[in-house]
Amino acid sequence: MKKITQQSKLKIWGLKTKASFFMLFGTILSVNQAQAQTFSYTGTVQSVTLAAGSYEIEMWGANGGGGYQSALIANGGKGGYSKGTLNVSTSTTYYIYVGGKGTDATGTGAGTVYSGGWNGGGDSGQNNYTTATSYRAGGGGGGTDIRTTQNTTYADRIIVAAGGGGGVYSTTYPGGNGGGTSGGNGGNTYFGAGGTQTAGGAANGATNNIAGTAGVLGIGGNGGTAASKSGGGGGGGGYYGGGGGATGNTSSSQGAGGGGSSYIGGVTAGTTIAFGGSGFVTNPDTTGNGRVTITSSSLSTSEVRTKNDINIYPNPTTDFLNVTKVSDKATYKIYNVAGQLVSKGDMNGGIINVSALTKGTYMITIEDKGNDFFKSKFIKK
Repeated sequence: MKKITQQSKLKIWGLKTKASFFMLFGTILSVNQAQAQTFSYTGTVQSVTLAAGSYEIEMWGANGGGGYQSALIANGGKGGYSKGTLNVSTSTTYYIYVGGKGTDATGTGAGTVYSGGWNGGGDSGQNNYTTATSYRAGGGGGGTDIRTTQNTTYADRIIVAAGGGGGVYSTTYPGGNGGGTSGGNGGNTYFGAGGTQTAGGAANGATNNIAGTAGVLGIGGNGGTAASKSGGGGGGGGYYGGGGGATGNTSSSQGAGGGGSSYIGGVTAGTTIAFGGSGFVTNPDTTGNGRVTITSSSLSTSEVRTKNDINIYPNPTTDFLNVTKVSDKATYKIYNVAGQLVSKGDMNGGIINVSALTKGTYMITIEDKGNDFFKSKFIKK
């Protein structure tokens, strides 16, 4: 019979303790995965109320509509990509505007306008060229944004992903891609320019190429319109919209719409990238509409919160963790993913210095006055 010694008992206890830790750690990881919220295009404003904590936001603007020359041309500008961290100090309601794809041009009769996508996409110019199946321009894509108030003036936005401009009659002349900090220019000589951080994109034109309208705050410009001429492409929506493209001189030479600009001024650790740029993330929505994903980084669960609602923030963090509703008598312990104790101490004014920790994921436990107990995962950046 195998002899069980005190040392072997301790090893068994250690294995059970570590297994319990990993079970708890795994539970919190699975809860975090369930905390991701996705907002797809609906054509109306949506809202979400976020509890105090830290949230990662990813969003995509909508694509512009394609041009038409005997058949649809898939040359609408692509929507931009924006990402950042939103730190929420108290429960707050945010308003989500997911951009709609610009309308693709078709071989319809004279006078048709192809609408821009919801949330700022500019319309194409009126397509007045006499041949119905030729030289048609698409509408601009709508921008995607999050606002702190519900409004129709594009105010109080904290993050924006721009829409792409409407394309025209050739793959050579696509709509400009949404930004990035600046939108891309539309194709052809008299294009709509991309929006920037301070102004909408310009609308270029000439004597025989009638300019569209310039982009403005939130809204892409409309394509140019003139009798017997092909209309210009619509500008994409965004922080500032792209300009509308000019008409053709009689048929061809029409300009594509410019892409809107994106914005990350209301989040931390923000980045915004145009289609084709390094680090661009492909929009999961394959229809061309925009999308928003919000993922909680706070990662605490009802199973490990206390009756006094202890909380930690920011999460992720770089130097310090702030702890709410604890006394100076509270103590903490921090473990790495292997279950090893890496830091412990007394609370100091509700602040824990974690700057010495290496980057990674940790578990923190807090005990206050021998009664209240708190456990949560946090990320050290």
